[in-house]
Amino acid sequence: IIDETYKDQYNRKKAEVINIIKNYLQTYSGLKVNIEGIMININKSNLASVELSVYFTVSTSSILKKIMRKYTDKYVFLINFKKINNKWKVVYSEYEYSGV
Repeated sequence: IIDETYKDQYNRKKAEVINIIKNYLQTYSGLKVNIEGIMININKSNLASVELSVYFTVSTSSILKKIMRKYTDKYVFLINFKKINNKWKVVYSEYEYSGV
């Protein structure tokens, strides 16, 4: 789904972003993504953009459950797609931390 020409706001390439995602998923077990809002824009030139407002929820370890059930982080993502060979591929993304 990620095109070979992909880059993000920090000019990271596809392989770097895949490693970041893998590490995040390994570090935070019990990760849940809660979509607060989504806006999709598709134009006639085989380009599309998706703006997502999401909360990431991570359950804490069993030792801490009595103190804190879970914590949440809110982010806004902008993801640009391009239709290549009849398949939508991610070509660019950026995100912004929006708080807890």
